Amino acid sequence: ELKSIEIGLFLSNIDEYKKKLNEVLGEINIITGQINDENTTLNNLQSEKEKVKQEINMLLDEIENTQNLSFESTNKIEKINSEINVAKQKILSNNDNFGRYLKEIEENEERVKALEQEKLDRESKKQALSTNKEKFEKELAIKEAELAKLSENLTKEETEIELKKKTVEESIELKYNKREGINTQEVIYENLSKREKTLKNEIDETVSELDEKRLAKSEALKIFSKIELARNENVRKLAEINKKKEESTVLINEYETKIHNLEAELRIKNSKCKFLQEMEREKEGYQRVIKEILLECDRNDSLRKGTHGVLANLISVPKEYEIAVETAISGNLQNIVTDTEEDAKKLIEYLRKNNLGRASFLPISSVKGKKVEHLIKNSLSGVIGVAADLVKTDKKYEEIVLNLLGRTVVVDNMDTAIVLARQNKYSFRIVTLKGDIINPNGAISGGSIKEKTAGIIGRASQIKELIKEIEGLNKNLEKETKNKEEYINSISNILEEISQIEKESKESEIVYATEKQKKENLEETISKLEIKLSNWKKEREEITVNKEQTLLTKAEYEEEIKVLDEEIEKLNAEISSFAEKNKDNQKYIDDLNFDITNLKISVSSFDESNLSIEELLARIEQEILNSKKSIELKLKEREAIILENKVLEEEIINLNNSIESIKQEVSESGQKVEVLKQERTKREKKSSLVIAAVLLLIVFGAVTGAL
Repeated sequence: ELKSIEIGLFLSNIDEYKKKLNEVLGEINIITGQINDENTTLNNLQSEKEKVKQEINMLLDEIENTQNLSFESTNKIEKINSEINVAKQKILSNNDNFGRYLKEIEENEERVKALEQEKLDRESKKQALSTNKEKFEKELAIKEAELAKLSENLTKEETEIELKKKTVEESIELKYNKREGINTQEVIYENLSKREKTLKNEIDETVSELDEKRLAKSEALKIFSKIELARNENVRKLAEINKKKEESTVLINEYETKIHNLEAELRIKNSKCKFLQEMEREKEGYQRVIKEILLECDRNDSLRKGTHGVLANLISVPKEYEIAVETAISGNLQNIVTDTEEDAKKLIEYLRKNNLGRASFLPISSVKGKKVEHLIKNSLSGVIGVAADLVKTDKKYEEIVLNLLGRTVVVDNMDTAIVLARQNKYSFRIVTLKGDIINPNGAISGGSIKEKTAGIIGRASQIKELIKEIEGLNKNLEKETKNKEEYINSISNILEEISQIEKESKESEIVYATEKQKKENLEETISKLEIKLSNWKKEREEITVNKEQTLLTKAEYEEEIKVLDEEIEKLNAEISSFAEKNKDNQKYIDDLNFDITNLKISVSSFDESNLSIEELLARIEQEILNSKKSIELKLKEREAIILENKVLEEEIINLNNSIESIKQEVSESGQKVEVLKQERTKREKKSSLVIAAVLLLIVFGAVTGAL
């Protein structure tokens, strides 16, 4: 009778299964089409994801380049400001030189005026001398003609006396010439002394100015050395601090990368968890009848009373044993657990009343189980244990688990299963980790099993695991965010120090350039003063030599005059003796000779004075020429300063325009960075949406694959 009933049941089940098979095959075709469509969409989304990722990377590169441009522009502005300060300093130095040149030009012009006036005076005196000389020469000619007439009538002795007188006259004339030479040498000596005194004053002033400039240069060098040391120290500090800054930036980027990865993983986990929770709420994956009754229990408290849910949600299985356990109780996973048989009856009546179909129930009060008691292993290493012991569940469900899995042993593979079944004479069911089964009657079932991503037996545990992972990720995210903030706070002093050192470095560069220009200007001024001092010292040495030569020439003249005086005295004695004898005739001749001598001396004096005046005029001309050349040189230098100042002022204007242009570029770069950052945020949001869509499609594919 049992066999007949079982055969009838099998036939009935076969018909029902054929109908279900046809329905499932139709659904499979539909789902296969959906899978193909979703795979296409998935590929498109993944392509879109890569595209968005590339766009984000390009935006990041562009942001970095723009920020670098801003930094470079700031450096350019500081460098230009330094050039402007140098140009301004040079203008100030040029203005100082301009004033000095103006003063020197005025002094030279005054000197030229004085020299020209002196030249006019000397030329006037020369003209007067020339007029007087002509007058005296005429008178001399008359006297000499008269003397010549008288000399024709003289005796031999008188002739000798006259010759001696003539010699005396010539000696006296020569003596006066020598005296004039001495006077000329004295004038020359006096002029040389005056020039020497002028040079001494010029040299003293120049030495004083040179000492002042050298002292200023020494002070400037001290200041410059300190500034240079400070600048070099700032450069060194800046290099060190930039290294720290780079290290800090690397660490901050690492924190940001970790945070970004955690946020991305958290978004994926949240999406997946929400998706699984939604599936659990909608009872996706359950048989239609089970889904209907569970949803109705959620809505109807009286119907839910005494109902614990499907078995799959009441047990927890380690991931490595899921396939074995699910295979062992695959037909019972969607059985509904109730408190009593009456609770099961209540649910059956609801199904029948609403014509929803059939379901299996496991009342806690009536279902009892039995566990394998004698397990013969004989040191068989691949035996894992009784399946009921591998399942975690609440104590009140232990009998149900024992009923379903108490007589099932889990082993590692089919070889172990066959050996174990033979040793225990096929007294219990054996299942492998891959889902192959050996039944107590000796029947074996096995083959491939499609892997499931979210089967109902693992869904609840997977949701719990995801929630746990999400909590862990949130903690890690909070920890990394806190670490990043703490690190940024910890390096805030370094960042402030970096900012301060950069500021000090820029200021020191400006001061360095300014002081360097001051030093160079002082060196240039000192060099010019040294050249001027050298020229004046050389001229003073020449004057000293000329003065010595003048004194030597004067001494020679004085010695010659002494010899002439002795000779004249001797001749005069002889002439006086003769004159005593011939008083009457001789007196007139002597007077005439005396007049002639005086006239000759006067004429000679005119010549000497004229020569002295001409020499003085030549010297005055040379001094005027030198002063005019100096004026021309100073005027050219003034014009060069004016031209250079004009060029420097134009350069300052151009540099200021460049600064404004760079500031405009920096402003535009800042705006561009903000736009790029906003665009990056949009791309990241889009990327997150694409990732979520990809994840949903992957999960959907897994679910449809499981179905």
